[in-house]
Amino acid sequence: MVKVPELRFAEFSGQWVKKRLGEVAKIVMGQSPKSQFYNTNKKGLPLIQGADDFTKIHKYTTQITKICEQNDIIMSVRAPVGTLAKAKERCCLGRGVCAIKANDFFYYLLDKERNRLQKYAQGSTFDAIGSKDLQSFQILIPPTLAEQEKIASFVSAVDKKGRA
Repeated sequence: MVKVPELRFAEFSGQWVKKRLGEVAKIVMGQSPKSQFYNTNKKGLPLIQGADDFTKIHKYTTQITKICEQNDIIMSVRAPVGTLAKAKERCCLGRGVCAIKANDFFYYLLDKERNRLQKYAQGSTFDAIGSKDLQSFQILIPPTLAEQEKIASFVSAVDKKGRA
């Protein structure tokens, strides 16, 4: 496996390092509140249960189980596995999603690695990926935070330009 990218910003050098996702990011697996605490009148926190809730909030809950903060990475861990979003606000996480507390570089890296992530999915009724597999998911990352931030900034600018 190549540990030095072919294309790189001039001020950075050295090999990228292989890490497990759980070593470099905090992963919070969702836990669904009881349905009697759901509402549509915006009481409590927005409830993110799956990828359908990434673009529009459908329910709120007053029973707070697991939380993500604004700008955390939210990933669908059940059919479909690997769909990503950034939390627009503080939310309650249902069991179909997890929060990944990491910098923007990891958002773009996980998006790029979605197909490989999906290979870890298992299940007979629908695909899902568990905490153990997410924690141990191997990634190659730049050795410094400065390089991670520069890559994320560049990819974000390209992404915005592509949507304009």
